[in-house]
Amino acid sequence: MANRKKGLITALIGITAAGAALAGSIWLIRSNQSTEIPDFTGQYRADVEAWAKDENIGSDRLIFTYRYDEISDNDAVLSQNPGGGERLDEEEKLKVTLSRGADPNVEFSMPDFSGKTEKEIRKWFDDNKFLHVEYLYEFSEDDTVSEGAFIASEPAAGAKLKRSAHVSVRLYTKRQQEVTVPDLTVYSLNNIRAWADENRISLNIEFVESETEADGKIVSISAEPGSVIHTGDRITVTVVSRIYQDTAETPPAAQPAASEPETAAAPSAPPVAETAPRQTDEEKEPASPHVPQQQPEETPVNSEPEQPQEETPPPAEPDPEPEVIAVCPQRPLPSGMFPTEDSIYLFMNSEYPGCAVVISYYDNEQNNPSNIQGCASNYPLNDTTWQFEFYKEWNR
Repeated sequence: MANRKKGLITALIGITAAGAALAGSIWLIRSNQSTEIPDFTGQYRADVEAWAKDENIGSDRLIFTYRYDEISDNDAVLSQNPGGGERLDEEEKLKVTLSRGADPNVEFSMPDFSGKTEKEIRKWFDDNKFLHVEYLYEFSEDDTVSEGAFIASEPAAGAKLKRSAHVSVRLYTKRQQEVTVPDLTVYSLNNIRAWADENRISLNIEFVESETEADGKIVSISAEPGSVIHTGDRITVTVVSRIYQDTAETPPAAQPAASEPETAAAPSAPPVAETAPRQTDEEKEPASPHVPQQQPEETPVNSEPEQPQEETPPPAEPDPEPEVIAVCPQRPLPSGMFPTEDSIYLFMNSEYPGCAVVISYYDNEQNNPSNIQGCASNYPLNDTTWQFEFYKEWNR
């Protein structure tokens, strides 16, 4: 008997050890099939994609969603699931929330910049993350005027404007010199801005959307490398604004039911009994001898005939709201498309016939000292009106 007990204990110990070894093997296999995830907070989408490529994680396992954020730059990682330090199992997906940048629809009131320095003016627009601010320089020989002194802004002080609005700020410059244009296509946008500020060149920046080109890529410059321009002249830089679509999963569509006999489901509450049909005298059961049969109450008879009630017609369904169709462009157009006023009208009447066109001119020695001709910029005034600013030769 003792030997039998000893054999049973030995067998149990063996089974336990085998189970532990099997569990350890399963954990080891699972660990080998999973990947530790870094903490990407504060990094960028490109960093997540580079890590996934190095770990042989397919793009179909990366789920990106976007939301506006007042602090983080565009494409910065705001959060992730699973979190940093956790492991991503095989076939599991990494969900990453990215910043779309500051909300362009936030509204501000334009300050009065009178008496402010150029540095103070630029700081206000930079701190509030305005997207389309153009600085225009006008030469002045007046000794009482300081370099970078404020002249005017459009919109003017007190106006309500969104962060996405086109803003122009006119400043004085004391310089009057020739400037040789370098090959700006190899510059970053920040370096182009710095070059334009240093040389007092008015810079018009236009963005074109792309789902393939890198964000911030310089597409074109209106001034050729090596060309000579002058202080106060304006050049247009076209830059890629990368569009990333959310890759959040879409729930699968409901599948049609198979053509099988339906099984009646149990009701959640007892069904309300229908009113029983009137019984004939023969069908009535005899009353109990101990319980007197209750007589039905008499219904008073109205001496006047009952008037039929008029049926109330169902309320008319409201007419569907008309579909809102965009009558104007969704983003500023490349200024190089419009060398003449006629080209503006021809294009807009053909592509956006419902959009009203307003043209303002730079057509004198003060606002067009280089006596050039061509579209300077364009932007929306409202949902149905598009504004063009146009350089027009004043001395032919």
